[in-house]
Amino acid sequence: MNNGNGGPAAPLSVLAEINARLAAITPEQIIAPDTVREETTPVVAMATDEIKRLYTLRALLTNEYNEVVMDGREKAAQFVQDALRFFAEGNPDGDAQTLDNLLAEQLSVMEKMIAGQKRNDIVFKTVERLLWTEIRCQDPALTDAPIVAIHNDWSICRRDDDGDDGAEGTLRILRLSGSGSTDDLLRVLQSAGIGRH
Repeated sequence: MNNGNGGPAAPLSVLAEINARLAAITPEQIIAPDTVREETTPVVAMATDEIKRLYTLRALLTNEYNEVVMDGREKAAQFVQDALRFFAEGNPDGDAQTLDNLLAEQLSVMEKMIAGQKRNDIVFKTVERLLWTEIRCQDPALTDAPIVAIHNDWSICRRDDDGDDGAEGTLRILRLSGSGSTDDLLRVLQSAGIGRH
């Protein structure tokens, strides 16, 4: 892709990229949440097409990020193997530039990968915020709900605090997850389709 002057085209703006990707999602590509709603959980609203597309784009961005990370790990492992081979062979060609070239090439690859990850993260965070904003705007009952969840049947539900100060509920979730770390708590909440925004 070029800019009409023969040079590389500037990347799409974040908004343009999100709009283009949302428009490209077909009904067959829609990815539903994994969380199953309990029968006793009242439904406040059903997800709109926009919410389904935002949820799907969020899932696609997560998958893309994971693929980039795996690719980066593979490239880093290959670099280590190449560097070890270079040192083990003792630079048989006597080429002092070989290791420098290897390092420069790997640095260039890693810089591009990191730049791509940073952009993906920015787009992901924007989509995530848009998703939860759209969900909360579906019904006035969701606007100020302490906890909002979206389920595999595309139902949107709210949960109110059960009267405690929040600490007991957090401890209950941590006990259920078998861990006490913040990362584990976030994973438990995300796997439950719960977002606090």
